[in-house]
Amino acid sequence: MSDLPDILLEKLDGAHRYERYIVSLCPFHDDTRPSFFVYPDTYKCLSCGKWGSTQSLVEKLDTTHTYHAPSDHVDFRNPWSKWLRNVPILGILKIAFRNAPVKYLSDRKIDRDVQRQLKIGIIDNWITFPILDPNGKVIGAVARAGEGNKSTSKYVIPKGQDPNMLYVPSWNRCQAKPDIYITFGILDAITLYAAGYAAISTTTGKRIVPTAFDNIRKKLIVIPDMGEQREALNLASKLGWRGSVLEINYPEPAKDVNDLVWKCGIPLHQLGEML
Repeated sequence: MSDLPDILLEKLDGAHRYERYIVSLCPFHDDTRPSFFVYPDTYKCLSCGKWGSTQSLVEKLDTTHTYHAPSDHVDFRNPWSKWLRNVPILGILKIAFRNAPVKYLSDRKIDRDVQRQLKIGIIDNWITFPILDPNGKVIGAVARAGEGNKSTSKYVIPKGQDPNMLYVPSWNRCQAKPDIYITFGILDAITLYAAGYAAISTTTGKRIVPTAFDNIRKKLIVIPDMGEQREALNLASKLGWRGSVLEINYPEPAKDVNDLVWKCGIPLHQLGEML
């Protein structure tokens, strides 16, 4: 994915980077919902049908940039496409939940009680997380590659799902607490939840439209992983009076919130000292 030039993220409106592709608003028609997909070798709009080579797209956006698709490109198969052929998303989540608890998460200090509360499951070595609305209704899902899973994508969502959906361990806690912490990783949000905090995670990485938070009118504190400060500051600035950034001085070998508990052995009840 690093082979896709940053010019695409800078020039395409509403662009979001995933493991093997970029999604954005289509530059060839009046697009109001992200429908434009850019892969290492090709691009295609699922709405207007426009398609072509990634090199030609880069040339259109920036005549000074030369790009060559990587020769070792490997096609990615989204597991949701297979799972959802005959079973609805709620059914898949229930099947996965029957296989819980997930040892990989337990090893990372997310215990079975928390896994049970959040209805986390595992299927085909993909860890599943339901996405709920404030009323507790399942409106989507995310799957994370399990231990030893060789997928080129770490997190995947069902085809057609809004990439700007938020993963919220507890809407009730978000409504009750004065401050909400935002992370760019689901395991970090769950770790904060386990420590008693209100937390939210993006479902597709660091790039998200600020309008995803329009219905949350309280203080939002972005906690970046090591090296993600720029993206955190950018998001916080777009959130206006609600947004701020908390940069943690991560001790070795930690690089994110979950690492503080998992790798550094900081007890959950002491995590607040880092916040």
